[in-house]
Amino acid sequence: MNNNLTPAQVEGLTLLMEECGELIQACSKILRFGPESRDRLQKDWIPEAGDVLYFIAANAELLGVGRYQLKGAMQDKHERVQVPGRLQNIDVDSLRNPATIIRL
Repeated sequence: MNNNLTPAQVEGLTLLMEECGELIQACSKILRFGPESRDRLQKDWIPEAGDVLYFIAANAELLGVGRYQLKGAMQDKHERVQVPGRLQNIDVDSLRNPATIIRL
């Protein structure tokens, strides 16, 4: 495959995809069994979310994406979900902007 990616970029993207899959699996377990046990969040979701965030940051560096580009993309998404009716069950007014929670 001639995709003009370096071996490090290919490995980074592959690891990010794997970690995203593991986070999806953790989300599925919470949907199936419920989050009532803090153990499930501690054991499954939190570590996988951390792994995904790590590999997002690592891939940004490997691909030459600046932190302000990522922060801008997060801000754009935050503004898009502010549109009335966009989300049915999440009160976006009560959420802090994720770009201010995750320090980039």
